[in-house]
Amino acid sequence: MTPGVPRHASFIWKLRRQPFVRTLWSNRQLCLRVADTVCAAPATTLEFGINDLQHLSRFEQTTSWLTRDDFLSLSRKHCEQRDCYIITVVDAQGPLLGYGMAQANAVESHFSEVDQRVRWPDRTGTMFSGFVHPSARGCGIHSMLHVARINFLICECGMRWAVGAVEADNVSAMHSSQKTTNFRLAAILETRFRLGFPLRAVTAIDSTFDAQFLDAPLREASGSHP
Repeated sequence: MTPGVPRHASFIWKLRRQPFVRTLWSNRQLCLRVADTVCAAPATTLEFGINDLQHLSRFEQTTSWLTRDDFLSLSRKHCEQRDCYIITVVDAQGPLLGYGMAQANAVESHFSEVDQRVRWPDRTGTMFSGFVHPSARGCGIHSMLHVARINFLICECGMRWAVGAVEADNVSAMHSSQKTTNFRLAAILETRFRLGFPLRAVTAIDSTFDAQFLDAPLREASGSHP
């Protein structure tokens, strides 16, 4: 259970995220954040790698749903695909502290959280599937992985945009993304489910980010946003 969160609140949060509950009755919101310039990298003694099999081999299972063998198999398959990368971070000793995946020259993505598709502008890199080892949480590693992926996609891959998606109710991920310099809010994807029927909408925040939102009407931005 998350420290400081009452047991009943944690149970309700988990219940609300069950697929049948989310489809039956829920409000979902996904924030797309983009960067088009490099970000300031924090000073650190940690070591970062790109598709580094030695780093990946230090993976330590911390959840029931992802075994070491499965992680290594999935990681190798991802690294073998064109324009696909895993950015890793390790200390001098110990397990893999964190990783995050990225894809250069992404064309289209489907976001299952809101059941919406986005077609990206040319030279867009996407970032997804970030994870930090429990022993290293609260140390800013998630933010470091944001910066490392953004700078790699822009500087090394020649991308015009680096984009990541964060669920609005994921407090820690939202806080981390907001702390990352030059990583600004571009759009908010929303889907309301009522008895299984979806009502989708997109609020465009940054007019310079010319993505195509394929499943929902656009609306004007107003008021404050996360």
